[in-house]
Order: sequence, then C-alpha cells, then structure tokens
Amino acid sequence: MSPGLLLLLAAGAPGRAEEVAAPLDRSEMVEIEAGWLELRGSVVEGGEGVQARLGADLLTAERLRLDRSSGSLELWEGSWTRDGQTVRFARAELSLEGGAGLADEIDLEAGRLRLSAASLRWRASGELDARGVRLSTCTCEQPPWEVQAREVSLNERAAAWRGGVLRLCGLPVLPLPPGRFALEDRASGLLPPELGFDRDGLRVGLPFYLVAGPGADLTLTPELRTGRGARLRSEGRWAVPGGQGIARLDGGWDTVLGQARGGGSLNSGFADGPWRLAGEGSVVSDRSYLSDMGESYESRGLPWAESRLVAGWRGLRLEHDSYQALGAPTEGEPSQVQHLLGFVARSPARSLIPGLALDGGARVDLLGEGAAAWQIEPDTFLRAEADLRLAGGWSPGPLRVEPRARLAARTWTLDLPSILAQAGVDAWLPTWARLGSGLLVGEWGLRFAAAAEEGTLVAPVGEEPAWTPWSVGPAARGRLVLPGGVPLFGGGELLLQEDGLAPRLWGQARLEAWGLFAMAEPGVQDLALRYEDDALTSAVSLVRTEGLLQSRSELRLRRAAWETGYRAQLDIEGAQVLSHGPVLGWSSPCECLELASSLLWSVDRQWPAASLRLELR
Repeated sequence: MSPGLLLLLAAGAPGRAEEVAAPLDRSEMVEIEAGWLELRGSVVEGGEGVQARLGADLLTAERLRLDRSSGSLELWEGSWTRDGQTVRFARAELSLEGGAGLADEIDLEAGRLRLSAASLRWRASGELDARGVRLSTCTCEQPPWEVQAREVSLNERAAAWRGGVLRLCGLPVLPLPPGRFALEDRASGLLPPELGFDRDGLRVGLPFYLVAGPGADLTLTPELRTGRGARLRSEGRWAVPGGQGIARLDGGWDTVLGQARGGGSLNSGFADGPWRLAGEGSVVSDRSYLSDMGESYESRGLPWAESRLVAGWRGLRLEHDSYQALGAPTEGEPSQVQHLLGFVARSPARSLIPGLALDGGARVDLLGEGAAAWQIEPDTFLRAEADLRLAGGWSPGPLRVEPRARLAARTWTLDLPSILAQAGVDAWLPTWARLGSGLLVGEWGLRFAAAAEEGTLVAPVGEEPAWTPWSVGPAARGRLVLPGGVPLFGGGELLLQEDGLAPRLWGQARLEAWGLFAMAEPGVQDLALRYEDDALTSAVSLVRTEGLLQSRSELRLRRAAWETGYRAQLDIEGAQVLSHGPVLGWSSPCECLELASSLLWSVDRQWPAASLRLELR
C-alpha cells in the first residue's frame, strides 16, 4: 500500500451514515466519529461526542477541526490517550505525520501520578514536556502534597522536574533541587527526608532508594547529627527462590570521640535442595556504640552482640559464632569471646525396626578469646563430640508412645573424654469432650527422662549446658474450639526433678479483636494482652525473671485521618519509668501522604528524643 491518508467520516444525520475517503500525502490514517461533520474543501469540522483514532492514540473532544492539506488536527475540551497515559486538555493540536502535538491547560494521569500544567508538548518519541506544572500522587480534589515545578519531562518510567518546590496543604515548604519521580512501583529515587532531635542535637537524614534487581533493593541514608558528626546508613533487602534476607550497615566519623565508628546486622536464610545458608546477629566497632547511637532505650541497653553464620550441604555443616560484650567492661571480663569455628557431620536416619530410626554425628569446635571476630589467639581451645541418637514412635490403639535416646562422647583439648547417656519416653492419650458450648480437644501425657555421665568434663571456656539426672511427671496440651470456630490453645507439664518440682504452663488465644499470651516456668513468667480494632489499639505485657519485673504498654486511638497514642516501659521492681512518650500521626484521605511524629523520654538520656517522618506515596 502506497503512503496515504484514509479519512473515515461518520455523519450524524438521523438514520444515515456516510464514509468519505480522501487520499493525502501523509503516512498515517485517522478515523473520526462525531455527532456532526462538515467538509469544506480540505478542512473538516465536527462536534458532539467527537472520537478520533490515529494509530494507537485515542482522542475525544467536544469539537474538532482537521486540515487535510497540512495534516494537523485541532481539538477542544477533550482527552488524549497514548500508551496508557490520559491527558485532559482545553485545546490540543496534533500532527498526523509522526504523532507530535501540543496541548494547553492540561491534566494528566500516568500510572500513579497526577499532573496538571499550563502547556504540554507531546513528542513523536512518546515523551512529554510540560511547563507550569503541579504533580502529585494524590487523587484528592485538594491534594495534601504536590511538587510545583517550572518544567517537567515525562516518559513511561519517571517524571523529571526542574525548578521545583514542595507544597504541603497548599503552602510552599521546601525548595527542591532537580529531581525525578518514579512512575513504577519499584524505582530508584530520593525518599522524603528524616528529621529528629536528641542529645546529639538536630538529626537529618536523606534516604535514597536503589533498585538492585527484580528481588533486591538498597536504601542509602546520609545522616548528619549536629552534635556528633556525619555517618552513612545502609539497608539491603533481597528475595530469591528458596530464601530472603536483610542486612544493615552504618558508620561514620564521631566528632565527640574523634574516631570512626559503626555497626551492622544480618538476618538471612537460603535453602535450595541439599544446600543451606543462614546468618543472623549484629556486630559493632566498640563496646559503647549502641549506648551512644542506639535509636531506642532497648537497643542501648543490650548487654551483648552475637553473630552466627551457618553453611551446609546435606549432612555437613560449617558454623561460625561470635559473642561481643557491650557496655562498661568489668574487671577480668574479656572484650569478646569467640566460638570461632564449628564443623558438624551427621548421617541420614536409618530405620532399625518399624517406628524407630537411628542416626549419628560428630562435631569439632575451635574456641578462643580475642578482640577481633576472626582472630585465633594462642590460648585457643578444641572441643569435640560424637553421638548416636535414637527416636521414633508407635501407636498401639489410641495411645502414642515416643521413645528417645542419645549416647555422646565429649572431650576438651583432646583430654580424656566423658560419656553422656540420655534416654526418655513420652506417652500421649488423645481426648475430647464438650465444655459448655465449646469442644475441648487435647492430649494427656506422661513424660520420663534420665541422664548419666561417666567421667568429668572440665570446660576451660564458658560453661557446658546443664543436664538433669532425671525428671518425671504429667503433661497436657490441647485447644478449645468455640462455637464461632475460634480456638484457644494451651498446655503445661508438671515435672518432678532431682531439685524439686518444675512446672511449666502456656496458653494463647485470639478472640475477634482480643489476643492473649501467657507463659510461666521456674525463673520466667510472661503475660501479654492485646486489643485491636479500627478505632483502638491497647496492649500491655509483663515479664518477670529473677530480680526483674518490667511492663510495656501501648495505647493508640484512631479517628478519621488522625492517630494518637502513648507508650511506656516500666521497671516495676525498681519503681522506675524506663521510657515513655506520645506518638501522633496523620494520613490523607486519599492515602498519598502520611506524617508520623514521636517524643520519647528515656532514663539514660537527659533530653527527650523527637522524630518527624514524612512519607509520600
């Protein structure tokens, strides 16, 4: 087909349709439908529900004018859709050859972006250039935030502005350098700044989000504390088939101490067929880093930092574990105790008789003390262990019997080994009964265990885990199913040991907006109660251990776009408030802007810590 223009005209006369073909020296074809059309020489005018198609472009308008000799199409009060982007305009002019065009007084929707401008040029390449622009992701009639810019260039991936100002609730609040706004859900770019205030003065952070791949991203945040200096915070996240993880690393120059300081953490796991790789924990440059730079009272009060790495293939496993003491050192305490390296090998379980399986394994550990995480000091110790394990179960009738046994040989620094034998058996009987209007489904059991050691194992570093010579007693576990189908879980045991009774009870429930967790055993008691619905969140927890009784509580109220609350942590044993403070937040009705603020007093700080977070969505 030779280059030409086919003009299809659908006349709006009642009960009559007309097609007119007019060849022109152009390379596009336009189809026009309208309530009425008039043909005057080379000019076509129309109105009343105009629709025009030019290739993949769709245009609608109240009125049009087509000059076939020049190949230009003018439209008034309409919309222009190309590549999923819709532009509403007061007036537009389109070149039929190449698809370039101009529009005045426009409103545009491009993905999640809403843009209005005084004028716009649509290039043949598909990119847009606009002047006198306001852009936002808000769908509200009066957007709570927008960027007002002198010029904006827009393509299918991002909108880049020049000469911008950030406006909140109609007021200009912050001049902006040249920047870009991503139209994709995951796209690299600047995030809203972070503001805070604490004993180190004003704290300002400017995060930058970087897409590192389909399942990975990185957030870099340069941070300035007026009273302590600058540092760089980083957070990387990844998700791959078989695993995911998150890593944080930060560091900088501390102007108070005159030295470089930093810390990092890792939480990751990966499994693919026979391979396994996992890591978790944290490490810091010096003992007082968390107490100086920690964001919360809980993090500043941590007594140690521990990091663990594990790599395995089938029954083989390589481990690294490091322990780092924090806080003020005490006399004779090493700065760091290292479980430097461990190698573990286990055989697959083999069935001896129906219901029982036997497997064996061995491990060798290299331990030492030192300030460097991977440094092997001269006083390094070697620990070795080999064991056999037997486990399984039978079900004679309704009864289920689960025997177990372990035989281990252990040695330190290749000294004379000790032999540890452990054995036990559990018997469980399922039961069910009506309890009021609910159904109680559970198991009653009897547990027995015994252990004996031949030879004395003296550990030069740390302490070996304690083992109990014998224990015996009843146990129970089950769930109560209420008429609404909501279960309550619970269980417990009452074991008699060499040093007396060792009871343990636990329970948890979720009833509509209510949640309950309780656990009690010798030395530790934990209770947590929570209520949460659309208007209220209330939670309180109690933790009691030897010499410690603490409480955490939280109250949040939500009404319309506002959320307010208060949180506190109390040392009941010492009659002291450890930390407390209010929180206040606001979200726009169209969910494109969120403001969150907090003010927190802590017992280890003279001044409260204040923070303000702005999130544009």
